[in-house]
Amino acid sequence: MRSDFAIFIMVHGKPDRMFTAPTLRKCGYTGKIYFVADDLDETLGGYRSKYGDDLLVFSKDDIGRGLDAEDNSKDYRSTLYAANAIFELAKGVGIKYFMIMCDDYTRFIVTG
Repeated sequence: MRSDFAIFIMVHGKPDRMFTAPTLRKCGYTGKIYFVADDLDETLGGYRSKYGDDLLVFSKDDIGRGLDAEDNSKDYRSTLYAANAIFELAKGVGIKYFMIMCDDYTRFIVTG
């Protein structure tokens, strides 16, 4: 596995219901995984205790200032913010190549 590759999993609101990371491991992925949460997540403490240094937190307000969400409702419920924050977060941890996933992607794909 390349040292400059990682999977970034966008997480929010359910630190005890993570399907993607265990499924990746079950399928044989041995590389680095980072969990990406926003600073407005009320369950951030749960993620911090569970993932430690593998949790990367970004400011939704800061990233939102540089984006046009094409929505004037001020509703931040979108992966748009995390997906855009990952580019800078990846640089910060020395990752050049990455894949972005959601915290519940694989529960619909993998059975058994």
